Amino acid sequence: MKNLILSGILVVAIYAMMSCHHRNHNHQSNNITPAQLSVSRDSVYRPVSMVSLIAEPQQFDHRRVYVDGYLHMEFESNVLYFSKDDFNYGMEKNGLSLTINKEVTRNLIGKGFQNRYVTIKGIFKKSYLGHYDVNSGGLDSIMMVDSLIKNNRR
Repeated sequence: MKNLILSGILVVAIYAMMSCHHRNHNHQSNNITPAQLSVSRDSVYRPVSMVSLIAEPQQFDHRRVYVDGYLHMEFESNVLYFSKDDFNYGMEKNGLSLTINKEVTRNLIGKGFQNRYVTIKGIFKKSYLGHYDVNSGGLDSIMMVDSLIKNNRR
């Protein structure tokens, strides 16, 4: 009886996942297996808050994400902080280490990204803790860095 209930729950969960996926991608057929659904979900960049990445890193490990934060780059320490205050007060655990080579770092600084709020797309790695393991994970294989525009709401 217990196995029958678990099987029923599994079938309902798979059906729900497939119907949500189909609703978002009408051009695809209904013949999607759970394995294909998993692959397609991992092949796109997913918006994630830095709070979620820091609080539950195991859920996002090796996943493609995009995240907003305050970017600071310097020798051996390229970090996306939760906020400017976290950078100013040295709250390293509120930051994600970034794998960016020296040439790209110089290019980003030259284009005005240094000490700015940005959106970054990359692959989150919970074990990449940066220089001296002071951060709460990191972003690797960075595909995009873009400035955030200040919202003038009052």
